[in-house]
Amino acid sequence: MAKEITDFAIGSWRSGTWSNAVVSRRVRTVASRSSFPSPDATFFDEENKRLIGFEFKPPTETKRGILTAVGQVFGYSDHCHLSYIICPKVVEEFAISEYVNDLFLRSFRSRFPLGLIEYQNERLESPFIRCDVDVSTILLKEIEAEETRDRFWAKHQDMPFHALYLLLESAYILPDFKTDRLGEVWTHFWNIHYLNNRKVVLTLDDTEPNIFWHKDDKPIRPAQKKKAELRKLVEKGQLSTRDALTALQQWADPRKKGDCYSSSYKKNFVTLLKHLRLIDDNARLTPSGFELLKLGKVYGHNSSLFLDAIKREFLFSGKHLDLILDLDSFCKDRNYFFRSKDQLWEDFTSYYDNLGKVKWNDSRRKKENQNEQFRYEEIIWGKLDFLNGQSAISTAGGFKGLYFNWPEITRICSL
Repeated sequence: MAKEITDFAIGSWRSGTWSNAVVSRRVRTVASRSSFPSPDATFFDEENKRLIGFEFKPPTETKRGILTAVGQVFGYSDHCHLSYIICPKVVEEFAISEYVNDLFLRSFRSRFPLGLIEYQNERLESPFIRCDVDVSTILLKEIEAEETRDRFWAKHQDMPFHALYLLLESAYILPDFKTDRLGEVWTHFWNIHYLNNRKVVLTLDDTEPNIFWHKDDKPIRPAQKKKAELRKLVEKGQLSTRDALTALQQWADPRKKGDCYSSSYKKNFVTLLKHLRLIDDNARLTPSGFELLKLGKVYGHNSSLFLDAIKREFLFSGKHLDLILDLDSFCKDRNYFFRSKDQLWEDFTSYYDNLGKVKWNDSRRKKENQNEQFRYEEIIWGKLDFLNGQSAISTAGGFKGLYFNWPEITRICSL
C-alpha cells in the first residue's frame, strides 16, 4: 500500500497534476540514508535540491499510531528538508485525517516543514495533498552526494552472506567509543575474517579459504589473482619473495586510502549493510542487524532461518520487492517479446528513468553500458531463490521476461 501511494505521489508531481510550488516535476525516488528514524520512502527534488521523507500509515492503524507518525516526521528533519504523513481518511471510525489537518493548521504548519496526504482507506482511492508544506519553513541544509544515490533499492555486489554475517559480528564485538568506529570495524573484519587472521598476506601461496558462498559452498579466495601476478615476477627474478610479500601486504592494507583492494570491497559491503538497515553510520548494529546476527549465532550462518531473514531484509528494507513488482508488471503489461535480455534491461531502464525511479541521463549512457544497471540484481535474485528455475522465459518468438518465483517471495513476505 505504501508503494502504491508513493508511486501515485511521485507520478502526480512529475506530471504536474499536483502543484509544483513545493515539489518540482524533477523529483525522483532515492534510498533513505538514515537507519533511524527511517522514512517509508524518500524522494529527491533535483530542481530545488531537497530531500523529502514520507511516513505511510495503513487503514488498520490506530489513532495512537497516527499521532506517533507526527513525531516520526519531526524526526525525519535530521536528514530531510520536508516530510509528509500519508494518512487514511478514517481509523477506528474516527475522522483522523481531518484531526491531523486541524492540528497542522493550528500548531505546526507555519513553523515546521510538514505536510499531509490523505487517501480513502482500503481502496487507496483519490489520494490528495490535504495540507501542503509552507515553503517558508523548509529546512536549509547541505546534501551529501550519497544521499541522492541512483538506486532506491539495496545494491548487492559480490558479498557472500557468510561475509555479511562476519561483518555484523565485527560490528557487534568492537567497543562503542572508537572515534572512527566504522573504520575500526572494517579493519577488524578485513584482517580477522576476510584475510583469515592475515594468513592470506603472509604467503604468496594460496591459503585455505575462510568464507564461502551459501548455495554451493564455493570458496572466496582473497588476493588469488594478485598472488599469481607476484609469483610470476618472483619466478622471473624481477622481484624477491620478501619484496613481493611487502607489496602484497601494502596492496591489501585496509588502512590504505583511495581506490584500492580493501576500499572497493568496503564500499560495496558497508553500503549494502547500511541500505539493508543492519548497521548505522557508525557501524553500530540496528535492532534488525542484532536480530540477524543472533539468528546466525544460534542456528548458523548457513541455516534456513538466517537465510530467510536475509531474504526478508532484501525484500523490505532493501526495497527489492518494489523493484520486482515493477519489473514483473513491466513485462506483463507489454504484449511483445524483447529481442534479448539486454533489450529488456534497456527498455526497463528507460521506463524507470521516465518514472523518476532511477537516474540515467544521456551523458551517462555514453559512458556506461546501460544493461549493467541491473546485472547484479539478477545475480542476487538467483542466489535468493527469487527467480524460478531458469532465470528467464524464452520462446521461439524472442525473450519474454524474467520469471519470478512467486511462491518463495510470498512465503518470505508472510514470515
